[in-house]
Amino acid sequence: MRSRTKRPYRCGSVLPVARWHTADRDAWRAAGSLVSLLEEGPSTRHLSKATLDMRERGFGRFLGFLVATNDYERPIRETGVSRAQMRAYLETLEADSYALAGQHNLLTTLRHVLTVLRPQDDMSWLGGLARAIPASALRAAEPTLPTSNEVWELGVRLISRAMEKAAEAPFARGPVRDYRAGLMRALLAARSMRRGSFLNLTLGRTLFRDKDGFRVEIPAEETKNRKAYRTVLPAELTPYLDAYLGEWYPARVQDVLL
Repeated sequence: MRSRTKRPYRCGSVLPVARWHTADRDAWRAAGSLVSLLEEGPSTRHLSKATLDMRERGFGRFLGFLVATNDYERPIRETGVSRAQMRAYLETLEADSYALAGQHNLLTTLRHVLTVLRPQDDMSWLGGLARAIPASALRAAEPTLPTSNEVWELGVRLISRAMEKAAEAPFARGPVRDYRAGLMRALLAARSMRRGSFLNLTLGRTLFRDKDGFRVEIPAEETKNRKAYRTVLPAELTPYLDAYLGEWYPARVQDVLL
């Protein structure tokens, strides 16, 4: 009979929720069903699915470490998390060259989940560990996002390039694609909208043209916060939208049909 060799822990080993101890899994899922402030226990119902998934993965990564080190014999709901366990976990992350910004995110996630599983514990020491990570390491990990002015300028450049190309090859696929991409960027830079609302803009239903230009009116039932969204688009966009709807969009539809 062959002996089983313990596989070394790797930072990417995540224990899925289905394999958490029953007490931990039930406590986490129960928190998602609490809807009243009068009910006992912390609630996660207000969190988005993306946030819940992120916290489950982060905590599952920590549980994966405990499983690999034979330290998850009993549920966290019963035992809590010790400083020795956390010290060993962070040392393993550092040995695997896990970024400091990533460690900060994991510590924050652990604190949030443990607040649900062990509401009676004071987890402020985890917050202290997260705050001990140099701010410079966190800033270095932040992506540099373009400003709205830079996005607008990029959109206008794409539109101009499309018009130049169209002069040589009227409404070829490339220029039509560039014009559409530029218009989308310019519109979003001018008026921020959620992706779903933006992609569902429809002339005569949520996008309207009048003598003064274009306006957007999205009904409350189609917005995330259930509040109607109304805005007037800048006059600078009017000629671009008119040209797209009158010339470029019909050429694009014809190209797709052909």
